[in-house]
Amino acid sequence: MGGVPVPGRVAENLRRATVQILSAGAREQGNGSGIVLPNDCVLTNAHVVRGSRILVENWEGRSYAAAVIRFNNRRDLALLSV
Repeated sequence: MGGVPVPGRVAENLRRATVQILSAGAREQGNGSGIVLPNDCVLTNAHVVRGSRILVENWEGRSYAAAVIRFNNRRDLALLSV
């Protein structure tokens, strides 16, 4: 096999599938990471997206507005649409 070794390819795929999330509101703010899913969705922790304005920054440094489409406080999970 030529090219990048398998562990290197796996690491690169994970890097590209991980995003930074910033949220801000009048009283609360948060930041954390998330995992990119199909259909322009991102899975993250619910406590990260407590603010009303949510930005998702990808591995290239590009930022996109996001909206919460599912929220489970008990499991601390949130699904975002980008």
